[in-house]
Amino acid sequence: MQDVGHAQWVFTVPKMLRVYFLHHRELLGALSLAAYQTVKELMAAAVEEKGFRPGVVSVVQTFADQANFHPHVHALVSRGGWTASGGWIPVPSVDEGAAEKLFRRGAGPLHDALPGEPLPASLHARLARDRLPAQARA
Repeated sequence: MQDVGHAQWVFTVPKMLRVYFLHHRELLGALSLAAYQTVKELMAAAVEEKGFRPGVVSVVQTFADQANFHPHVHALVSRGGWTASGGWIPVPSVDEGAAEKLFRRGAGPLHDALPGEPLPASLHARLARDRLPAQARA
């Protein structure tokens, strides 16, 4: 086994979406998958490698310090990843802002899995605004 560096990443859900996870716990697995996809996409873009696979171990936690409902993902992430041929490529750091934007883009569509519960129009508008690049909003 290779000796590789690692870091802890924490992925949080915006307050306005937490109630959906409270009533649809089956979405928590998809939340973990959205976190993995965020790591994979961000790191693959950093190294410009198509078959790049980072190492990730994640767990969904549904409470905070005061035992209030606060779904989020804790992930132990390798500081690099493996190519399709098995070679190791280090990725010493990533842009936290880009990671947050990618995760929100990945976690936002989880609402599509909600059976018969459309999100309020104001929330749809905010999610759409958050997904647009800054220059497109101007």
